[in-house]
Amino acid sequence: MQDLQKYLGSSHSNEAFRTFHVGGTNGKGSVCWKIAKSLESQGYRVGLFASPHISSFRERMSVNGSPISEDDVEALLPDIVDACINHDIPATFFELTTILSLGFFNAKEVDFAVYEVGLGGRLDSTNIITPDVSVITSVSLDHTNILGDTVEEIATEKGGIIKPGIPVVTGPNVPHHVLKPMAEKIKSPYVEVKTTGSQDFNDENKQIALTALNQIFPDLTRDSVEDALESLPPCRFQRFLHSIETGSSKEIDSIHFDDVQRCSSTVEVVLDVAHNPDAFSRLFSKLRAQYFPLPETAQKMIAVHKDDTKTPPKIITIIGLAASKDIGKCLKIVVEGSDEVYFVRARSDRALDVSELAVMASNYNLEDKCQVIRDGDVMSTVKDVINNVRDQKSIVVACGSFFLMKEVRTVLNIPQAIDDYDLNERFSDNFLATEQAADSNAKA
Repeated sequence: MQDLQKYLGSSHSNEAFRTFHVGGTNGKGSVCWKIAKSLESQGYRVGLFASPHISSFRERMSVNGSPISEDDVEALLPDIVDACINHDIPATFFELTTILSLGFFNAKEVDFAVYEVGLGGRLDSTNIITPDVSVITSVSLDHTNILGDTVEEIATEKGGIIKPGIPVVTGPNVPHHVLKPMAEKIKSPYVEVKTTGSQDFNDENKQIALTALNQIFPDLTRDSVEDALESLPPCRFQRFLHSIETGSSKEIDSIHFDDVQRCSSTVEVVLDVAHNPDAFSRLFSKLRAQYFPLPETAQKMIAVHKDDTKTPPKIITIIGLAASKDIGKCLKIVVEGSDEVYFVRARSDRALDVSELAVMASNYNLEDKCQVIRDGDVMSTVKDVINNVRDQKSIVVACGSFFLMKEVRTVLNIPQAIDDYDLNERFSDNFLATEQAADSNAKA
């Protein structure tokens, strides 16, 4: 990354705009979103860099909610690829994407940019920036094959984004005994967000985002950015009401209940990218809080066609997992929180095959609730599950991976941009990402 910046110059640095740099095991994507939306609400031009994407590479970098255009990619990418080739720089896909975002944000003359760490922190390509505020949302076990086997080891890697003299905001679920000495050693102001007492990630993430904003805007109040702090990126406990008859879906938060009552044969579907034990624990805690006991709004929805508001809904979970996860812990949390579990295989080279998931479920004596249909194909499984629950009081939950969501949203007929060419990290490939980028650029 340093070599790329050296040859591309200040047009691919963050010298011209202020920056937030956000890492953490869980919550970093949501905190980035909340910070960006809050800044937008105050009239600033804001770049947002996040990963991975759900259905289009262009989601990874946006300005005030508008993704980078294909024309901008085609205009900015050749100079980057040329620098890699001419100076023999073996850049990875994610490094190319990061440097592209810096060029894009400079070209669009943003006031602020909010950067989400890709993996870890210390060696992540986003660590090339010098932020105005660093943020570490949470630390728990994930990517242990890369970051370390203990929370302390993982925290040390994530703490690599702490910069000398620059404030670092830490969430309540981090090992302060590891991160605080790292900050003190380089005279970085260490700001602790206290626990909110809630099991809901969103409450915690709102407070982390506001505290990060207050490092630059000390007078900014929650009331002034409340709507922005409440907002969430796609597929974070995102709830839809899907009509089997029409095939359409509406986001539940945007539905007036008088409109809901005119619907028939509907199924509620929750999309969430939870993919590690801590995230699954929070997800199923939120499901329990949402539906057990049933809040008034859920009672209204179920009463539309069930006439039964006393019995809690059935939780039917569709899940795919990556091989790098703690499968045993993940499965235990998911199975205990679900009435039925269907295994699927996401279209990712890291995804576990459904047969492997089934064997692991059996090894942990969790197989009674688990099954595979349609050979674990995501779209076919989602269609079958939704069609089979139309006469039951059920909530369908799709979770386990970002790489499931594009196909689930396709079944639900949720509008989304989809790339013709699958631009994603290739963890099993040995060739340089520059070759893929050069090939993509040539085709464009």
